[in-house]
Amino acid sequence: GIPQGAIVDRANQRMFGHLSVLGLVFLCAAALAWFFGNRHLADPFSRLIAVTRALRQKDAELEEAQRLAHIGSWTWDPKSDTFTASHEGLRIFGFDPAKDVMPSLTEQGGRCYPAEDWEKLHAAVQESLRTGVGFELDLQAMRDGRRIWVTTRSEVARDARGQVIGLRGTVQDITER
Repeated sequence: GIPQGAIVDRANQRMFGHLSVLGLVFLCAAALAWFFGNRHLADPFSRLIAVTRALRQKDAELEEAQRLAHIGSWTWDPKSDTFTASHEGLRIFGFDPAKDVMPSLTEQGGRCYPAEDWEKLHAAVQESLRTGVGFELDLQAMRDGRRIWVTTRSEVARDARGQVIGLRGTVQDITER
């Protein structure tokens, strides 16, 4: 089958492709408004372009901060067992962000964590789902066949009705401490 990440990447490409076309339409409309003397119409488009640039810059800064601190972010959806991670989150476990996706939580046992530490993680996850309270654990993990140490922190994600719908958190490589 098609890897889950490839499906997400194709959906993102379609979404960003539409956004690119939409951005081009806005840019052309702003240029025409300015050219024909309706500069007041061009102003909202200029603000949209500036906000888009600022968001891209902040995203790049966040990614750089995560890389420097060796902290990745992650989310987990228990219904689908879909686990997503930031680029640094993937790198911590030895995955290539350009081509790999994070394994599901159930697949992480033995692959990202030795069995005994995965059991601790799994128990903490189940307890968080049951109680609605996050966790913090120091665990042994695996990167390219080597054991490393990580701290993982979580909090529950809730829907509009307050029901627990998943977890989100961070993972930090603390091997060098």
